[in-house]
Amino acid sequence: MNVNAESLQTVVQKVTLLLRLNRFETAERLLMTALDDHGANAPLFNLLGLTYQKQSQFTKAMTQFRSAMDTDPSFVEAGLNLVVTLCDLGKYNEAQELNKKLGKEAPTQKNKRPELELKKLAEFHHAQGLRYEECDLLNEAIGEYRKALTLDDDICETRLALAKILFKSQQPKKAAGELEKLVKQSPEYTPARIWLGITYHKLGRMEEAQTQWSRASATNPEDVEAKAYLNISAQIGPHGFVHPGR
Repeated sequence: MNVNAESLQTVVQKVTLLLRLNRFETAERLLMTALDDHGANAPLFNLLGLTYQKQSQFTKAMTQFRSAMDTDPSFVEAGLNLVVTLCDLGKYNEAQELNKKLGKEAPTQKNKRPELELKKLAEFHHAQGLRYEECDLLNEAIGEYRKALTLDDDICETRLALAKILFKSQQPKKAAGELEKLVKQSPEYTPARIWLGITYHKLGRMEEAQTQWSRASATNPEDVEAKAYLNISAQIGPHGFVHPGR
């Protein structure tokens, strides 16, 4: 170790500020010097990964996050950043596998459990999806919702939102697939059954649509919407029913 080297805490503070100012080259040089001075260090590798990530240099970023995890397997933050980067690249299956691995291997203290951080990130991507949807940027919204589900697949509202966009984008089969997962995951979630019925109807699967609306109505007898679709479907054929859109 270089006796004249800056302390790790000082380096971390400086780099954090540089990243906020988008001074990536300066941050990278400072981190490389610090790694030479201090040797392999998980927080430094992680910050270097973030430096590359913010410049969309995802391959370099992933290398640094993995180096941080190899140096200190308990350094959860690097794993979370790697999950997010994999999502940015559309590698959702790999991100999900890493997510599960982090959940098994990470410390159990409440404030260090990775699932808590992942839920926060999932909520962020869900909110981003809503913003894109409001601007009618449906492909971008779909991407954000998928990122959210990769990070936390227990959010019923996110999967429902994704299914609705797929339906709106004339992809009823994909919408049905998402809704079927949701109904299996949360059988009592009536909005999922209502929309699965709508989607089945669109696909000409009238009896299955009626089954979903019946179950939704049975689960929540006060749900006027489920009863309305059930009554209308009994009067109109499978190709005559048009959902008004919401």
